[in-house]
Amino acid sequence: MEDSCENIEYIRKRLEQMEEEGGPYDQEDLKKLLNSLSKIAKEVHSEGLFSKNEDFSEIKAEDIKFLLVPYFQSELIQKFMDNRESKLDLALKFYDEFFKILDNYNYFPKDKKDLFNILRNKKDDEFDDEKKDGKKPSLELLSKNRDQKIQAYKYQKALSDKIKVILFIFSTKNILRDFKNNKKK
Repeated sequence: MEDSCENIEYIRKRLEQMEEEGGPYDQEDLKKLLNSLSKIAKEVHSEGLFSKNEDFSEIKAEDIKFLLVPYFQSELIQKFMDNRESKLDLALKFYDEFFKILDNYNYFPKDKKDLFNILRNKKDDEFDDEKKDGKKPSLELLSKNRDQKIQAYKYQKALSDKIKVILFIFSTKNILRDFKNNKKK
């Protein structure tokens, strides 16, 4: 797992660098990073690092970064330029996986979980029912839907900001660890 720790940290830094630089991205580099993440995901699964039966407080601090693997996979997949539609669908599946992990550790309060479901179009039943009946959606329903989407966007933005804080904390811990290791030498 030590190699995986180093690899995931390298991938995190590389993703940060890509965000700062902007595209176009070297597609071969993306493939290598994605392959590394896939290997890490398999290793995490085979090692049984996480269990649906455990509480977040039971996870070792050094293993928390592995919870971010599906998030990183999604971020990388979005940068591929070929077969955009299928790549974006796959990215959404990785985001779903990441959100399921967060949900498993009770990260989402009920209202936030509802927002997540709205984001993924899993709770637009009223709107869909009116479409099926051949009716135009009511102004009230459209307004409600718009308000939900605005709320969902704000929540998505806040969640993204929280993820950035988590990534910053990991990078800070690594800097401090490296500083302590260099100081001991």
